[in-house]
Amino acid sequence: LRLPDENWDQLRPLAAWFYGGERLGPATLHIAVDAGEPGVVSALLESGLETSWVTARGETFFHRVATSGGAMVKVVADELSPGDILLDELELLFRTALAEPSPGALISLEKHLDGLDWGAVRQSLWSSAERGGEAAMEWLQNHGALPSEQDRGGLAPIHLAASQGRVNLVRWYLSHGVPPDTRVGQAGSGFWTPGETPLHCAAHGHEPVEVTRALLASKANPNAQDLHGRTPLMVLKAHSTRHLEAAGLLLAAGATIHARSTDGKGVLDHVQPGDDALRSFLSAWPSASAPASPSPSESPTPG
Repeated sequence: LRLPDENWDQLRPLAAWFYGGERLGPATLHIAVDAGEPGVVSALLESGLETSWVTARGETFFHRVATSGGAMVKVVADELSPGDILLDELELLFRTALAEPSPGALISLEKHLDGLDWGAVRQSLWSSAERGGEAAMEWLQNHGALPSEQDRGGLAPIHLAASQGRVNLVRWYLSHGVPPDTRVGQAGSGFWTPGETPLHCAAHGHEPVEVTRALLASKANPNAQDLHGRTPLMVLKAHSTRHLEAAGLLLAAGATIHARSTDGKGVLDHVQPGDDALRSFLSAWPSASAPASPSPSESPTPG
């Protein structure tokens, strides 16, 4: 469906098909968005058409706008007044504007933040900003989102970046003041354990080497312990030789294989059955025969 911007009355037959009457119904907005006609959408909104209609699949007008790109987001943000867009709807639109990124859409959305407490929302936008690149990340930080702050799941952006092996993002966060030993908070659940640091997260991932190297260069503690007393070496699994290389980096930086978790297990006790390569690598490390105790400063203090 392609409609010229100046002839949006052509939508009337479609509205009638939806509603069985000669009137413009709210579904018309959905049709105009799907047709990729920003001029039509602008005219419909200017005429006062409601944005609250929901499809049988639960999709709102703002869901459709968010999947249509930054240009459509800008049109809608320009046309509507502050207060017309709910906070959760704004979150959808910001995700699109940041991920492209679309500077024009971001500027247009700013007016809708007046009087809103969007603290929890803005922390959830880091993953979208990461897709948009450094400019989007800088915008988000400049508008109050803290790179070191935890989201509702207890994670700071650096934790996910480290687990995914995205070393450029990890370096960006470190260069913008995120402590290298930032802890997973008490809200962490499921896969993530409270007290884990980015080094733990890198050890969990499939591309740990460069992230581990970057964190250690920023003075990350190789003996940091999570809530259960586990160090990065204890959660490392030798999926490949890359994990053996990461183990070597940790050990060279001072990680001890004599640390014990709260259940009394040592590093070698945490090696998975059948993970002979990692067990052999750790056992052959020179410090394996020289027991040492982690310092009290290594105990976890999750946020």
